[in-house]
Amino acid sequence: MPFLFFRKTSIVLLFSLLLSSSYGRGWIVHSFLRIDTIPPAPTYKIQSEAEFEGGKEAWKLFLQKNVQGDVPRKKGAPAGRYPVKVRFLINTDGTVGNVSIISDPGYGAAEELVRVIKLSSGKWKPAIIEGGKVIKSIRTQPMTFEVKEPAAKPPEIIRNYGFEYFDAQFKIVSWVPQNTKNGYIIVPTPSARSGIVSLLIMSKRNIEGERGSGLFNTIITKNVLDGKKKVTISAYIKTENLEDGAASLWMQLNGKTGIISDKNSDDKTARGNSDWTKYTIELPLTADVQSVGFGCKMTGKGKAWFDDFEVYVDGILIK
Repeated sequence: MPFLFFRKTSIVLLFSLLLSSSYGRGWIVHSFLRIDTIPPAPTYKIQSEAEFEGGKEAWKLFLQKNVQGDVPRKKGAPAGRYPVKVRFLINTDGTVGNVSIISDPGYGAAEELVRVIKLSSGKWKPAIIEGGKVIKSIRTQPMTFEVKEPAAKPPEIIRNYGFEYFDAQFKIVSWVPQNTKNGYIIVPTPSARSGIVSLLIMSKRNIEGERGSGLFNTIITKNVLDGKKKVTISAYIKTENLEDGAASLWMQLNGKTGIISDKNSDDKTARGNSDWTKYTIELPLTADVQSVGFGCKMTGKGKAWFDDFEVYVDGILIK
């Protein structure tokens, strides 16, 4: 008598089939059913769960210190949140094993968390059940990486100490003219010491009485000056038929409530006709200085050209 066996999980079906003779005795079917019972898995009362050395706060600090949160950004992830979940085994000796990724948003996020979890191997206290027995346990660690929109780039600072940059109205960028009594013409000119242009200050004709001063000014902001001890300004000056006045450099240190100190090169500058000559002025800095205004100035009659300013703060050239 043939037997056919089928087995699925814990249930076994046993069938016996008997085929009749050709004389019409028909089918006789014998069937047997046997159910194998499996005892339930033993349950244990957890005395203490697996824990990183130092506790939850220490584990948090370990992750913060070692996980490189900018990995997705470096791998080209767009702005957004990237949740990761990793499962790992904590062995009875506190080592880590069987690290596997449950959810992975890509861009290297899951691999980075896996790397750090492996780095924690040997730093765990294993789980303990009642009776003091140490056992292996499984832990799941989620983490979300975030890529923020890139911050707007700060506007480029154009100091323009050689007068080479102009706006759409052909005005010299980062400098401001000041004509105290409207007695001067202040314009860029192709008569340059270097580069394309220099600045020309010339007296207007037919001006009776006080002409005032013609100035061209710019500024150094506090962030450049903090903690520094000295600021030095230099530039080149050329004159033509300059009389009854001077072409010079000037500088003033500004505080919160007014001018702290100032200086100019009036006592050293050439008069009449002179070729390009370098002039320098210098002032000490204090913690009260909020900014430094400086520039070039002309008084009297005639013409003066200015070019190639240089600014040094504690001997370092500001560009």
